[in-house]
Amino acid sequence: MRAPEFWQRDGGFPGGFLAPLGWCYGLAGRIRFALARPVKSPVPVICVGNLVTGGAGKTPVAINLARRLIAEGRNVRFLTRGYGGRLAGPIRVDPKTHTPVDVGDEALLLARVASAWVARDRAHGVAAAADDAEDGSPDVIIMDDGFQNPSVEKDLSLLVVDGEFGFGNGHVFPAGPLRESVGSALGRADAVILIGGDDAGIKNNLAARKNTPP
Repeated sequence: MRAPEFWQRDGGFPGGFLAPLGWCYGLAGRIRFALARPVKSPVPVICVGNLVTGGAGKTPVAINLARRLIAEGRNVRFLTRGYGGRLAGPIRVDPKTHTPVDVGDEALLLARVASAWVARDRAHGVAAAADDAEDGSPDVIIMDDGFQNPSVEKDLSLLVVDGEFGFGNGHVFPAGPLRESVGSALGRADAVILIGGDDAGIKNNLAARKNTPP
């Protein structure tokens, strides 16, 4: 789905009109995190997520990370929501029998690299992936997306940002493209990965935020 044009400009209609809804959306997310009791996985969890609705290149980053870990001899499991698929899981993806209708396109891409699990309930999915010893005991679980999901404790959180689109107009959905405020996301991110050129000035944006007192 193409992002609305007003997501790239600040103020005006309908962005300004939708701003109160964005504030409510962001507040709901903060409440979810405040009330959450995240599950601690026995296997380290690396979360590769993004801040904007839609894609920012997180799946290619997750695949690249997995390949690097596999090259070092690590046994990797993927966990994804299975966006676009009908199966809620937890279920291990079988590229020979599952189709995009079952588990979504991204899950099948991940399964070509390492064992992948689909689960809309991330806590149940992490438990299933951690117990999956079919290819040997896992050393690490890579969550493709789930940055805004508080049900699982992450050992490392990577925030992927599209250098061309950036943070859009900087407002939370539906007034803008953000799933949460930039400040709250950066507060949980261990590292930011910039994809492509820095057309949106993300480096300067992050540097300014780093040097601004809380």
